Amino acid sequence: MMSNSVQTNSTLSANPSRLSIFGSRWIPFLILLFVLQLAATAVAYWPSRGSTATDEPLLPNLALDQIQKVTITDRNDKQVDFVRKGSEWVLPDADDYPVKTEKVTSLLEKVAGLKRDRLVGTQSTTLTQLNVADAKFTRRIELTMADGSQTTLYVGDGPRFRTSHVRLGGENNAYLSLDFSTDAAATRLADWIDVSFFHIAEADVQKMTLHNSNGIFDFYRDDQNQWQMSNLEEGEEFNSNNLTSMLTTLSSLSMAEPLGKEEKPAYGLDKPEITVQLTYKDETGNNKDAELLVGALDSTQNYYTAFSSESPYYVYIPKYSMERFASRTREDFLQQPPTPTPAP
Repeated sequence: MMSNSVQTNSTLSANPSRLSIFGSRWIPFLILLFVLQLAATAVAYWPSRGSTATDEPLLPNLALDQIQKVTITDRNDKQVDFVRKGSEWVLPDADDYPVKTEKVTSLLEKVAGLKRDRLVGTQSTTLTQLNVADAKFTRRIELTMADGSQTTLYVGDGPRFRTSHVRLGGENNAYLSLDFSTDAAATRLADWIDVSFFHIAEADVQKMTLHNSNGIFDFYRDDQNQWQMSNLEEGEEFNSNNLTSMLTTLSSLSMAEPLGKEEKPAYGLDKPEITVQLTYKDETGNNKDAELLVGALDSTQNYYTAFSSESPYYVYIPKYSMERFASRTREDFLQQPPTPTPAP
């Protein structure tokens, strides 16, 4: 055993090529490779002559109170538009559905606070690499002013979390921002609005009727405040588990995005896939009726269209939130007989 070990060590010593690449003979090569990589990066990002970095604002004359419209576009051409209406911001494509004003204000304040103090590139190839070129960007933010003029800002992801590269439209200089990220300019509507759609507390509901392709199912609270099912046949026993799970969903049903106040044939609400009718106690203790209509499924986005008596807006709601309502059958609300024990 010892002779084999000695022979192996002798072989390795005689054949240094078998050593790890981190052996001493590879160190100069690795250092050279690292230097070449640094040089290539420096060439790609080195500003051209005449380019300077200053502490001046990127948009020194931006008057926030004069901005009337904000348009955000992402790299996949998905776009959101916000328009100022008085002191608020709204979605013009959804019949002025309200936007969270504080979110838009925060975005605009971040834009106004951008500086020219960290110049990182001016060459066209560099702008493309930084995702701030006219044809290749992570976000494009267009600001329309009260006088009709427009300002365009291109934003690319930065080297670290919550940083970005930015370039003002019409200029060649790209700058690094340490306190602005593309997350502040999201193109998902749910990031900008109150997504609450149909919220009725489970404890307040007194009656519920579900109508889907499998039938009509009626439920009510009895004198002991326990849920019961109407029209049970002899020998049937109600199981409330699936009912209470649906009531939980209705207590916090959220939308994906608003569509507007006008009903369109494509929504499929003239013949709803699902109808839910509730009687519930309002804040004064009086009974009040509410209705939820669920129409066509947009299979490309996995959204149902929906309309509620609690809101004037037609909306998209996620498919998963309504799947149980669409598929429930009478048997789903009944206590199933126990599974027979197999004979030994």
